[in-house]
Amino acid sequence: MRHSIQAERRRVFQVEEIPVEVVWKSVRNMNLRLSTDGIMRASVPCRTTIAIAERFLAKNLLWMRSAIARSKKRGMPDMPEAVEGAPVRFFGCEYKLHIAEGRGIGLILFDGSAMLTVRRGSTAEAVSASLKDASRQLLQEAAATHFPYVETQTGLSASSWHIRDMKTRWGSCNVRTKRVCLNLRLVQKPLVCLDAVIAHELVHTKVSNHGRDFYALLNTVWPSWREAMELLELKDDRPVREFQ
Repeated sequence: MRHSIQAERRRVFQVEEIPVEVVWKSVRNMNLRLSTDGIMRASVPCRTTIAIAERFLAKNLLWMRSAIARSKKRGMPDMPEAVEGAPVRFFGCEYKLHIAEGRGIGLILFDGSAMLTVRRGSTAEAVSASLKDASRQLLQEAAATHFPYVETQTGLSASSWHIRDMKTRWGSCNVRTKRVCLNLRLVQKPLVCLDAVIAHELVHTKVSNHGRDFYALLNTVWPSWREAMELLELKDDRPVREFQ
């Protein structure tokens, strides 16, 4: 097993074909998880030796391979191709993309068509970026309405929320700051999925893990979450924890 030092008390271990970022911090147990950016990360107590960390990672190699494989089967959609006439999906409905040049960037949905306005002289890369920006604006507008609605219905609240393009998670929540992140690709899914992901992350403001208490609260505040998750084809990857 090879490793390289990236920073003080932070190392990257190569466990077979999988690089794992390990951080020594003030925690009681060794934890292993696949992050929203697709990077395998572990946190270990400050007193943990390199040998113990290596054994922990080696013991969980099969779990890491399984977690990575599951993340690739989640049904996470690719961002739509920015080509004239290409099919694109917004909030569960399919549209035909039409591209026109104008003074700025805009997207209008009507009668089965998605009219994307891009700046004059835009390259193919700039057109793709414009479609992504317009998609972000659509989701931003939807979330601005749906987030406070779900907060009211659940009785839970976040300190703030933002949108990010993620590869392995539909949403995430910083338990300490209560800041919620929503995946940009939710713009392609029905709005009931957006509501369920918001509810899921709001529950994390009270319960950090995916244990029995988490699902008990989620079932209470948002009973229809399972149906929405089936639409997302989302499966729960529980992080590995080893108690010391």
